[in-house]
Amino acid sequence: FAVSILTGVGFLDDLPGTPEEHGACILIVLVAGMSWALLIGHAMKIAQSFDERNHDFQKRMDDLNAWMWNKNLPVDMRRKLRAYCVQSHGLQTRHIHDLQRNMSPALQREVAHFQHSFWVPNVFFLANTTQHFQAEVAMAVSSEAFGEHELFGNPATLY
Repeated sequence: FAVSILTGVGFLDDLPGTPEEHGACILIVLVAGMSWALLIGHAMKIAQSFDERNHDFQKRMDDLNAWMWNKNLPVDMRRKLRAYCVQSHGLQTRHIHDLQRNMSPALQREVAHFQHSFWVPNVFFLANTTQHFQAEVAMAVSSEAFGEHELFGNPATLY
């Protein structure tokens, strides 16, 4: 009876008759229900881990919204902050730099050279340098995100 209820094979075809059968059915239903709950919980945890990056982004946006509300920021500033976060979401620079810092120096150079190989050889003063030097230049390059209409840098600085 309990197995047929849980599997959906049959319903009320066989009923427990004795108190022992009732107890066994109750125990089987409880154990099977807990097993299903654990199985579904683990499946949801695995499914959530596939979209962990988006989940982290949503959490950061929730934290930002709460912080802006607590600080009573003006509406236009809130819009700018949200727009910046949305636009810079694709960069993932901090996470990538953390990954690269944990690599060996040789592997860091190799990855940096590969990442920047489309432009480094095209810079005329880097074209005839060694691959090691080009990789060191590539590792020194950093990317930053700026908000719309945001002024940055110093007037005498070459970017």
